[in-house]
Amino acid sequence: MSKDNHISFEEAQSALKVVDDTNRKIVKACRPSILHSIYVSVLLGVETLATSYSSGNSLWTFIMIISTIAFVLSMLFWIWKLRQWGVTVNIVPTGAPSKIFSFIQGVFIAGVIVGS
Repeated sequence: MSKDNHISFEEAQSALKVVDDTNRKIVKACRPSILHSIYVSVLLGVETLATSYSSGNSLWTFIMIISTIAFVLSMLFWIWKLRQWGVTVNIVPTGAPSKIFSFIQGVFIAGVIVGS
């Protein structure tokens, strides 16, 4: 760094490369494993299948409830694991625009569920 608090082009490139490498490492470390992704995908598929077959059949309703519980526990485990690494995950929206968008999204999903 020179005396007038300006950095050279090479120093700027080096700093940007370090920031880019750090971002890549964080994304790679916080990404769920392929096994976890497959497990969650299978759970959601089983939940969808069981939901479509569950009208009046207690076995499919039981399968739907079990797969939903397993999905929620799997996601809670992943969030707990991220928090142990020092990464905070916002489950509930914090800003006003996010809250409005989430409310509208909830109304839309509720309409789809009631309509079907």
